[in-house]
Amino acid sequence: MRDGALLIADRSSERGSYLYYSYPWNVDPAIKATVEVRAKALSGHSGIIIANGVAEDELHIYPDRIGLLRAGLSHAMDAASDLHDYRVEIEGSDIRVFVDGELVIDGPGKLTATAANGRNSISFGASTSGTMGEALWERVRFRTGTTSVHDVVLVVDYP
Repeated sequence: MRDGALLIADRSSERGSYLYYSYPWNVDPAIKATVEVRAKALSGHSGIIIANGVAEDELHIYPDRIGLLRAGLSHAMDAASDLHDYRVEIEGSDIRVFVDGELVIDGPGKLTATAANGRNSISFGASTSGTMGEALWERVRFRTGTTSVHDVVLVVDYP
């Protein structure tokens, strides 16, 4: 923990090094689903993987920008000076990203990359294999359809 937020860091660029926490939300691809996080980029890139069983994308958070990896869309911003609220909404093949309540990436018809192995989950964490990144994560929650908001609870137990 650092300043009331969870530090997730991948400080190795070796193949296979990354750190993501995953939650199986089992969302219906036809129904609107929302992921909300409060995070601050420290270095490299960190991200959120959003998959609905049919399609997926990754919101990468860099110190100077954010971007949807599969859709190829990005938005320049200062993601390192403070915590920001990121909201990713998916519905059918549409994907939208809001930062601090403002729509900054609109991707109608851009959620088309096939979900790996039918993955239907949300994941958050640091980097991807072969790259490095670290960020502070203060909150992660999601909403599927008209259900209430669910906070993701992470328990880490060291032997």
